Amino acid sequence: SKSDYNEAKKLISEAMDYRPCADLLPVLEEKYKEYLEQERIKAEKAEAERRAAEERRIAEKKRREEQARIEKEEAEKRKKKIKKISIIAVIAVTAIALIISAIVVISTIVDSNLRGGVKLELSSDGRGYTVVGVDNKSATDIVILSEYKGKPVTSIGASAFYNCDSLKSITIPDGVTSIGDRAFYSCGSLKSITIPDSITSIGEYAFYCCVSLKSITIPDSVTSIGNWAFYDCDSLTSITIPDSVKTIGSWAFYDCDSLTSITIPDSATSIGASAFYNCGSLTDIYFTGTQAEWSALGYSFYYSQNVKVHYNYVP
Repeated sequence: SKSDYNEAKKLISEAMDYRPCADLLPVLEEKYKEYLEQERIKAEKAEAERRAAEERRIAEKKRREEQARIEKEEAEKRKKKIKKISIIAVIAVTAIALIISAIVVISTIVDSNLRGGVKLELSSDGRGYTVVGVDNKSATDIVILSEYKGKPVTSIGASAFYNCDSLKSITIPDGVTSIGDRAFYSCGSLKSITIPDSITSIGEYAFYCCVSLKSITIPDSVTSIGNWAFYDCDSLTSITIPDSVKTIGSWAFYDCDSLTSITIPDSATSIGASAFYNCGSLTDIYFTGTQAEWSALGYSFYYSQNVKVHYNYVP
């Protein structure tokens, strides 16, 4: 080192009078020059290595930054791609849903037309259909078809046209055998109805509160008229009950204010309590049987009703 050199040079100077020592000074100076050169080389090498390391550090930093930038760009591209795919997927799903909905609507419309605008339910034995409802409660005119998918329509179920207040007319096809309870309950606009000869029974409350119904023809196939069947049919003026009817339910024609006359066959075996109660305009009942047969039915009018029964009536 430089301190060792200075110390050696000092000792040699003090011993200059001694010849061998005097010869050492040039050698020492030469060695010291060699030493300085080596130190310079080491210093330059160290500086070069430091610079190289710094350059590598900077290069690595730039590489990582570039990699991070590329990864970020790739992530953004993937995100945009996923978003685009998601949008396309949503559009596709929406389009498919709309197409399916359109198909369902079209199928429903077509099927509704095939069903005549009513809802049908296959019977438990699989032999025929029952009308259980209506597709559009605002419908005004309905013609029930006689068959659907090759099988007959055989009955009108309970509450099938319940509260269809806009319904004005309905046609029931041959083959239908029964009109269920409350089938046309509160169809306030119903004015006419065609009942086929295949009907055998009219259920309870079947035409309850059909206040616009003016006339109805009960076919010879009907054997029973249920309780409250024509309750509060205010516009009904006259009705003929065919020979096939055996029973007329209680309150069957209650509160039919416009009913003036009614024809009852001698085939009837029972007339329920209050069947004609509160029919304020009813004045005549035409009975095809004898007075004794009428008495056997056991029906009594309320004291306030001034009704005359005509016996042995021939239609």
